[in-house]
Amino acid sequence: MPSTFIKTTCCIGLVSISGFSFSLEPIPTEDGFSGYINLGIVGIKGESTMVAGNSLGDIGQRTINSLTDGPDSESDSMALVNGELSYTFAASRTQVYFGNNLEDFIQFDFSTLLGVRHELADKSLIAASYVFSAVPTEVWKDPYLTNQRRSTTDRKSNGLRLEWDKIAGTHLGIQYTYRDVELDDELSGQALGLTTTDMDLLDRNGNIHSIEFRYKLNMGNGHSLQPNFSYIDRNMDGRAMRSDTWALGLTHIYNSEQYSFITNLDWADADYDKENPIYNKTRNDDRLGGTFTAVYKKPFGYKDWNLLANIVYYDSDSNIDFYNTSIKFFSVSTLYRF
Repeated sequence: MPSTFIKTTCCIGLVSISGFSFSLEPIPTEDGFSGYINLGIVGIKGESTMVAGNSLGDIGQRTINSLTDGPDSESDSMALVNGELSYTFAASRTQVYFGNNLEDFIQFDFSTLLGVRHELADKSLIAASYVFSAVPTEVWKDPYLTNQRRSTTDRKSNGLRLEWDKIAGTHLGIQYTYRDVELDDELSGQALGLTTTDMDLLDRNGNIHSIEFRYKLNMGNGHSLQPNFSYIDRNMDGRAMRSDTWALGLTHIYNSEQYSFITNLDWADADYDKENPIYNKTRNDDRLGGTFTAVYKKPFGYKDWNLLANIVYYDSDSNIDFYNTSIKFFSVSTLYRF
């Protein structure tokens, strides 16, 4: 579901709760441990034919009746648990870290990052991390099976993320991510009696390359704008599942001593490589989305705490109705920084 149309394939830009911005946080000036933990509850209403959910919650319908209609909506709620633990070597301006991001959580991608950040002489920040699936996403072994209960399989990913922020003392940042995607069981099209050649066109294993450019514009009085541009190459083994995606996003951030408000809008277009053997046409998806995050800082005078509320809406409209996808996401949580 979300994994087909949010960050890994198109719309990059949901606020990172670790710093309420998209930039890498400054490295502390003292040695020692630091980080945050975020605990809350999430309500999700989604429409997808491809993703089932994960071990913490279900989204997709186990039984479908048509390959030509769009998906029906499913709802679920689950706990939100994420955070980061880091250790700083202040003298060398280096920090090692382990954790995950809310922006991955909303796509049922519980990716965990293990990496290192370093501050260069010009005050720019570089980071490199190993990215892996802490909780695998569950997808359907054969999403095209109708009028019977579909079985799930785990989709795992691992790879590398590189980031350079505040390049040459500016507000420019760039992030590159590589992921290798592997399904335990890939049976797409088996129930339809497709030939081996046609089933190969639907193979969802492969790798994903994504690159994002962002620039923060300070507008004064606590306001800032951050446009971003990204390209995602989904190099799946199945040529009908392979796509090039171009995405644009704009984020407005308002910061005050007591509150932060972050509004994000995204648009993306995904063009697929080969004709889909089930529908005899090549897939194209248009995607629109937005998020709003409100942060209440230091509630009741507790300086290390924040209260957060987050609303997300994304919609992916495909020229093949079966692949239409949408998600409505609401969460409330408490974040503690240490």
